Amino acid sequence: MRGTRLGLPISVLALVLACSAGASEADQQAGGPTSAPLLPSPASTPLPEPAAAELEQVLEDWLAAEGLPGVTAAVVGPDGSWAGAVGVDGVGADLVPESAMAIASITKTFTAAEVMVLSARGLVDLDAPVVDYVELPFDARGATVRQLLNMSSGFPADPLEAVNEAVLADLEHDYAVGDEIALVDPDAGRMGAVGYGQAYNNLNFAVLGELIEQVTGGTYAEAVRADLLDTADLERIWVQDDETPTDPVAVGETLPQLPVVDEDSPWIPSRAFASLVGSEGGIAADAPTIARWGALLYGGHVIDAGLVEQMTAGLQEEDDWYGLGTARGQFDGEPWVGHQGDIVSYHGKLTVFPDTAISVAYLVPAPATRRFTPALLDTDLAVHLR
Repeated sequence: MRGTRLGLPISVLALVLACSAGASEADQQAGGPTSAPLLPSPASTPLPEPAAAELEQVLEDWLAAEGLPGVTAAVVGPDGSWAGAVGVDGVGADLVPESAMAIASITKTFTAAEVMVLSARGLVDLDAPVVDYVELPFDARGATVRQLLNMSSGFPADPLEAVNEAVLADLEHDYAVGDEIALVDPDAGRMGAVGYGQAYNNLNFAVLGELIEQVTGGTYAEAVRADLLDTADLERIWVQDDETPTDPVAVGETLPQLPVVDEDSPWIPSRAFASLVGSEGGIAADAPTIARWGALLYGGHVIDAGLVEQMTAGLQEEDDWYGLGTARGQFDGEPWVGHQGDIVSYHGKLTVFPDTAISVAYLVPAPATRRFTPALLDTDLAVHLR
């Protein structure tokens, strides 16, 4: 998320996902899944040994080719699941599939899903100005909640330098969701025009985190836990810094010029960083949990199928590569949805292929500045299960 920006040079293929009608008014207000799922439930049984061995080899070959310290990965589908780990973390500790890491901007899939739940309850109007819910120190110029979700808000650039300075000043500081908004320079250049084109901007999701808290009256972590994580029965995922990751935890590599990793902290990469970027990139998890989250979310098992359709549907235009908190594209003619995540010490990606109901996730405890080729790993793993 931080450092390297998410810019996906992909062609877009919109997903037209069907959903069933007829849910009761009470169910609709709950915001949970009431329509028939879009994809089959992910299996918990392990993949057969030959398939697992192939995936392990893919992981080893990719790591060797990229020259990275280590990687964890997981694949979840209707025919079974697999998880693997190769190499070490930033301090030389062996990785295991359950090694927890920062998932960076994959967090945006959770934030977007929570906003969709609130919209289903009638608490948020996606087409209302975001300033109806959040007070901002800059002119929002009429940007709607939906435009924040799909990166067309035209907001000022996110205050990357100010965020880094705040974190480095005190790695143990506990920030609240929305604190980043106060760091924005109102005179900073705008990221595009409101409603025209898409410009990836973390600030959109910092504001959406504040919106969630204003609307629910609780914390961002409480809302995500109650509405999404408990519904999906996901245990090894933590909304930092309200929640604390448990071992095994992978320490990310530290950049000498930006040492935001606190090796003595229970939070990843540090309390200050995780809390300050909370709703845009503060969640931590392991690869098997993120792969399962992708299968459940985009399969319509966590939130209603109609809400998923809104998150993934698009205009099939080249400059419309981002739905609502969801990146979209295609690989060899097969559509995919998901999200990439980068911070200074971790990289990860969640990719779901709806045609085959296969969800792939991988996490790397290394900076995105390594310039590795992430797109090869998720597609190579999925190809072996077609």
